[in-house]
Amino acid sequence: MRTNRRERVRLEKKKSKAVVIIEIVLFVFMGLFLLTVLMQRFSNNKMSVGGVRLFTVLSESMVPAYNVWDIVVVNKIEPSKIKIGDDVTYKGVEGDVQGKIVTHRVEKINYDESKQKYIFTTQGINNVGQDPDITEDQIFGKVVYKTFLLSLFSKASRNTVVFILFVFIPLAIYISIEMVNIVLEKHDNRRYR
Repeated sequence: MRTNRRERVRLEKKKSKAVVIIEIVLFVFMGLFLLTVLMQRFSNNKMSVGGVRLFTVLSESMVPAYNVWDIVVVNKIEPSKIKIGDDVTYKGVEGDVQGKIVTHRVEKINYDESKQKYIFTTQGINNVGQDPDITEDQIFGKVVYKTFLLSLFSKASRNTVVFILFVFIPLAIYISIEMVNIVLEKHDNRRYR
């Protein structure tokens, strides 16, 4: 009887290590997703952590580089270090992009001696026309990374069917399993007293 109990305890410890690892991974990804949402929505994109900001792509202007609902990591950069071909995120102040946050590719760079500022011409790689010129003070930074997992969570949260199948149902199953484990553990503790 003791051997069976020891074996069961050993298996439970193994299982609990795997469960703990899965919980940590899920916690980290959900934490990153919530951080993304908080940074974007509640700070009105004014908040950055160490010069890094997260932005969600909302149009098809940069397909195939970035798809709708992809999340890009944008790092603050000195205007003098921006090169032609870099993807930058900026706040539009005129034309079709007025008041919008845009991520497009740098096509031309000029330096205005009178204003002592860099002037950039950008364009979405999927767009026919160029954007109105932007100045260095409009730029949030350069895109350094497109997040795969946060983009996946972002897309899943926007699609009701995917959200139910891949977020709600697994979460409900996980909570149910945890509740059953708690009940079984209490039952075992009473039984072996």
